[in-house]
Amino acid sequence: MNQIQSLLNDCLIRTKHVEHAAIIKLKDESVWASTVGFNLQPQNASLFSSAFFKNLLHIRREGLYFKERHYKCVRADECAIYLKNEDRGLIAVKTESYILVATYCEGMYPSVCVEAIEKLADYFRGKVQSGQTVLIHAGASGVGTAAIQLTRLAKVIPIVTAGTQEKLQLAAKLGAVAGFNYKEEDFSERVLEFTNGSGVDIILDCIGGSYWEKNLNCLSTDGQWIVYGLLGGGEVYGDLLTRLRSKRGSLLTSLLRSREKEYKEKLVKAFTERMLPYFSQDRSPHVQPVIDSVYPLHRIVEAHRTMEENKNLGKVIIEMPPSS
Repeated sequence: MNQIQSLLNDCLIRTKHVEHAAIIKLKDESVWASTVGFNLQPQNASLFSSAFFKNLLHIRREGLYFKERHYKCVRADECAIYLKNEDRGLIAVKTESYILVATYCEGMYPSVCVEAIEKLADYFRGKVQSGQTVLIHAGASGVGTAAIQLTRLAKVIPIVTAGTQEKLQLAAKLGAVAGFNYKEEDFSERVLEFTNGSGVDIILDCIGGSYWEKNLNCLSTDGQWIVYGLLGGGEVYGDLLTRLRSKRGSLLTSLLRSREKEYKEKLVKAFTERMLPYFSQDRSPHVQPVIDSVYPLHRIVEAHRTMEENKNLGKVIIEMPPSS
């Protein structure tokens, strides 16, 4: 049993309210994984792909024939199709790259099956995927310059905000496809213009409260807003949750400092194995740390002042004295 089959079993079959499940790759309409006994043929995979992209109205009116059974449509939209007959149910949920299919039978709770398959779909939506767009605030900061390069490695399209032309130029040099000066223009409107109105799939946000409206304005449907800093405060005044829910958006937060030691060790190990090779000069694509300045420990106040005045391009490093 491979990792994806294990995921299907752990997340769906173990609920005891999902009979069978499978994942279809949209790129080539192939079956990526399925649970034991659920043998989807290529024509079955094409059937679900066509249901979403060609025959949605027909599905709503006529239902769907699947494995010699007719299912009536309960609800169908561009993201999910729910069908049932006398004693069975069929659910298909679409993400950007996959279609997740699940069935339930008599004696199982349809609501549990629906919730399980939708949560698994959310997991796959949470995975960064090639071709997605990401908005990186503070694009010339230490985190921002790293994020630009790492997103390019993942074949994701980085867009940045920054407060000076010099910082935007640095971001462009590192691979940002667009950059907007938040001091001179409404970055959310410019992002919408750049994405032809669709918005970005992911926002990496170190600002927080003061940006919430603009972030939601340019977040795509089913997008992720990841908050890892609160430079603009943590308070929000307005109907954030209603607007976030209307976009089916996900709000995620991150704080490394409070994580247990074991988690940090795993994080360092994963970074060493997956990312460190890209720092080699002879590796292409190449990742480089962007260092603004190095201060000895006795000048730490000056270093903090540089950061507080938002002058740095990249990381500010404190050099510790040699231990005696």
